[in-house]
Amino acid sequence: MYSLTALPLLNSFSKIWAVGTATFATDSSGKLYGTGANNWGQLGTVSGSVIVNMTLISVPNTVSVGGADTITQVTGSTEYTMFLTSAGNLYASGLDSNQYSRFGQNSTGKDIYPFLNFTLVIQGIGSVDTQLSSTIAISTDQTKVYGWGDNANSRLCLPLVQVGTKFAQVVPTLIPSLSNQPFKVIRSKLGTTHTIFM
Repeated sequence: MYSLTALPLLNSFSKIWAVGTATFATDSSGKLYGTGANNWGQLGTVSGSVIVNMTLISVPNTVSVGGADTITQVTGSTEYTMFLTSAGNLYASGLDSNQYSRFGQNSTGKDIYPFLNFTLVIQGIGSVDTQLSSTIAISTDQTKVYGWGDNANSRLCLPLVQVGTKFAQVVPTLIPSLSNQPFKVIRSKLGTTHTIFM
């Protein structure tokens, strides 16, 4: 038998996200809170074990709490998290991967804690979606779509590029068939083997 558990401060949260093995929330002033697994620093703090209680996450000066640029979306997987701000900046935290370059930095596969060593992935983003080690990002004006990370089964709608034994796009890459077209892309959803766009 399962039961519901009330989170402390629940009434003060204005947005919530479930990401991999972590939970995030912002309050009405824009402060970011997190709880859950943090073995790779995916909560945006120094890596460690599980953080049991909703804990205030210190954001960098580039994201002003309660100011003009606040966190509007959180997504990710079990080992990393992406944070999108109202100014269209996308940041990453946790374990990057040299197999797939989850952070779009053509990285070497090290732990990165962006609220200590902040990693700006890409700017001008209005929405983002992740699944496993793949990311799709749509520009704020909905005329450009970017993909990076794991591209098995061409799920990023980009040509297959072999990186070691995997197929990946190691930097954010414009998807020509969905960008600068007579239509706008308003949403994307990555599956484990495919992607859908609206």
